[in-house]
Amino acid sequence: MDRYLLIVILLSGICAAQTLPSAASEVYDQFKGPFLDSSKWLTTPTCSATQFVDTTASINLLDCAREIQSNKLRLMVRAYGNGLSDAGRQFGPSELFFVNPNAINSISATLRVKGAEAVACPSNSTPFSSMGQAIFGGNYFNPGTGDPRDDVAAVLIVEHDPPTPRGVLLLSALVFSPNAFYGFSSLGTIRFEQALTGTVLWDQPNHQFVFNVIGPNLNSTVAIGYAVSDTMPAAAPIKLLGARAFAPNCTSQQGSADMEVLFDNVRVN
Repeated sequence: MDRYLLIVILLSGICAAQTLPSAASEVYDQFKGPFLDSSKWLTTPTCSATQFVDTTASINLLDCAREIQSNKLRLMVRAYGNGLSDAGRQFGPSELFFVNPNAINSISATLRVKGAEAVACPSNSTPFSSMGQAIFGGNYFNPGTGDPRDDVAAVLIVEHDPPTPRGVLLLSALVFSPNAFYGFSSLGTIRFEQALTGTVLWDQPNHQFVFNVIGPNLNSTVAIGYAVSDTMPAAAPIKLLGARAFAPNCTSQQGSADMEVLFDNVRVN
């Protein structure tokens, strides 16, 4: 939990939990297959590149998948650390991008994490150097600078890291840009193989993002506000579903991390 305590210190503009307004209602994709629909998803390569630039870590992976499996979107990735250093981390993405991101203000999806692992390096003190993540959300607007690194992003994160008990996933909401931090909130926990329905909603009239998660014995809603202009579209508009792995560089052992997640019933508004 030290990871969350560190971020909570930086919190800004988090509103009290409230009823979710006008969430995603239009069915976007239920992955009936056998192949991904190019009218709904970009053909952007995965596994060796990412459009969603929120990390400076190098991409270092061998195993990766993006496919429809049993009427679900399966994303899987495994990343490896650099064995020549005890500082920094490596990164692996498996991501799927919405074809018309600026038209989307709300995303809802059901997901189930099949498995995730993160191996820490005792001699690497880099913060958050080892974790497996499933995420969805994206860049929603630019605060007026026109710089893509100022685009304000909102993401729902389902994560496993070394301090977390085996089989347990941490749920959190994050609003940020590569150049700024706007807010973070913990939403609870679920376990591997448990179904979770999550929503990320841009509530522009109230200058906030609203996050909701529903799972076994869990129903949590939080709003994270911001105090910047939100009338300019994102300079690099992106909405995505993703699996990500961050692996620590380590000279004493092989640092690694992985994530395998199934997405279903994606809705937008």
